[in-house]
Amino acid sequence: MARKIDYQRQTPNIWFPNQQEPDPKDRQAFRAYWQRERQRIRDGFYLADGEVYISGWLYWHTVYWVIELDKKQANGRSFKEKGTPVFRDIEWEVANDLLRAEREQKLYCLVGSRGFGKSNICASVTGHIYNFFTDTESVISGGFANDIKLLADKIDLGLSNCHPIWHQQRLLNNWKYEVRAGWKDSETGLNKGSNSRISVRNYEEGVNTMAANGTRPKVHIIDEIGKIPNLANCVLDTVPCWMNEDGMFSIPILAGTGGDMEKGADAAKIFRNPAVYNVLEFDDTWEGSGKIGKFVPVTKALNQYKYFMPLSEYLGIDHPDLEAVMIKVSNEAEVLEKYVAPRREKALRSTTSNEIIKEKAYYPLTPSESFLVISANDFPVEACQKHKQYLANNDIRPLRIELFQDLDGRITHKYTDHLPVTEFPVQNSTDKTGVIEIVEHPINDAPFGLYVAGVDPYKQSESDYSDSLGSVYIFKRMTDNMTETYQYMPVAWYTGRPKSIHTWYDTVRNLLKWYNAVAMVENADYGFIQYMIEKNETMYLAEGQSFLREISPTSKHKSTYGLPPTVAMINHWLNTSVIYCKEELEKERNDQGQVTRTALGLTRILDPMLLDEMTKFNKNAGNYDRIRAFGIALAYAKQLDALVPKVKITQQKEDVVKVIRSPFSMNRLPGKGTSSRSPFLGSRR
Repeated sequence: MARKIDYQRQTPNIWFPNQQEPDPKDRQAFRAYWQRERQRIRDGFYLADGEVYISGWLYWHTVYWVIELDKKQANGRSFKEKGTPVFRDIEWEVANDLLRAEREQKLYCLVGSRGFGKSNICASVTGHIYNFFTDTESVISGGFANDIKLLADKIDLGLSNCHPIWHQQRLLNNWKYEVRAGWKDSETGLNKGSNSRISVRNYEEGVNTMAANGTRPKVHIIDEIGKIPNLANCVLDTVPCWMNEDGMFSIPILAGTGGDMEKGADAAKIFRNPAVYNVLEFDDTWEGSGKIGKFVPVTKALNQYKYFMPLSEYLGIDHPDLEAVMIKVSNEAEVLEKYVAPRREKALRSTTSNEIIKEKAYYPLTPSESFLVISANDFPVEACQKHKQYLANNDIRPLRIELFQDLDGRITHKYTDHLPVTEFPVQNSTDKTGVIEIVEHPINDAPFGLYVAGVDPYKQSESDYSDSLGSVYIFKRMTDNMTETYQYMPVAWYTGRPKSIHTWYDTVRNLLKWYNAVAMVENADYGFIQYMIEKNETMYLAEGQSFLREISPTSKHKSTYGLPPTVAMINHWLNTSVIYCKEELEKERNDQGQVTRTALGLTRILDPMLLDEMTKFNKNAGNYDRIRAFGIALAYAKQLDALVPKVKITQQKEDVVKVIRSPFSMNRLPGKGTSSRSPFLGSRR
């Protein structure tokens, strides 16, 4: 016997609080009531004499959708309870964003703090399309089956527990592939019903870029974008599914959460370059980087710091229609004071080095923090960020030069207005030419071993659309003159990908000759080494066999010059760089002998883009050409240290960039305690 369904509930309605559901026995009133509700959910409606539009999805979400709400018992224990989502400032913003995305035919990239309700929003949007638009497809997708299942479970929960008037039978109910609304007519055998469907697709960690081929979704959710390597190609290969002769008919939503960005290089690239990827644009009011995707900071994410106010007050529109509608709005100052500040202070005191990174990534205040990588970055991210900001705030910049041969065949220089590559990762539209940057001129007739170089070429065969660049760092070793300002640090660098690879070869060759630097070259691509051989200038190439035997005794690599990028070599270069950055150069102590501040080795790095790569580094994904070249130079310098610890020099030269006083470089101040100095910091000015 079929179960009798009660179609009458007293559903709380925040928009129309006095509205009552009619008795199903009054068929005319019942039909009229639910037709009006369906129209509101599909088309939206206006309040305040047509001044304020309420979208159909927002009405559906705040009246009929069902999620698991966090509740607390009298004893303080938490439990889950099914219920309608609370109307918050976030839903108001998202509802209007989705309208704008549809109108402008844009993708919607939504990234933010944990706790802002990203998955519930995506589930509700999908349920809205499935339930109220006949013969329409929605797609839910991700890079991992578990992430897709979590979203699918939320959709199923909402559809199964919403008002019974909206329930639909299902012809297919396979949450691993497809859910389709309808039923089969027992007499005719034909399918009946709305034929709306939810297709489930897996990009399989970015390998299956064409996973959504064959779909034509009205809405397409790509969830946990920070976990999907090769996301950009997944998106580009899916674009045809979203298009028709009139443009983009679909609303693609790319959603991600801070702290889940282990493979988020592509997610960051899409988020920070909305014009390139046709993403809905927002002003970056947090970091001033221009246009970005949608960002929800922790100050807007946490429900415990939201308080009810009339919608009229929130919108600044005085009208009785809006007075009755209550919206929960964030007290952002309170979040900073009571949640963010104490948690970050505690994280900074933690003995676990990545605790502060984890705290910032999970609960970001800025877009950059949401893309921090927790488990795959051993660099001191917090210190790198602060030092980079210090360089910018104090206008500490290297000089930009071009090198050329004069009539006597000597390498000389001229200053230039050309700009370095300042985007990471680079985009297709980025000018990748690059320019040489220096912080000190080379000593004339510099002795062998004073300057060494690390070279990471790019492959000539790589596509012009690759984000790989060629990079070289000139590293100055220790000298016997302890008054030298710059010692054991990079003093010049060049990173770029000009239109001709021979331009890159010429630039690097001239840089090596100018500093009389011997270069250790990553030799996966032998082009640059062959170029130097043909120029009869192998005196600038380091032989790598002895070094290779130290790191990889069983290696069968036979090339004379340079080193291969084996796993062992890559790890050695990386670990050498991390140790260099974390080295404690100087400690400041108070009068009681307690350490109050420590200067880290990364303060010797004056290249903001190298610091940027270190901040965003992820050993599981991405091209980090500057880090590779710097690590090669540093490892080669350390190899030479075992033979000649200090280089004897006789000539002094003028500094290009004066000595740096970063937040990590301590000055000895009268009455402020003492500091133990490191010879690596050079002279004081």
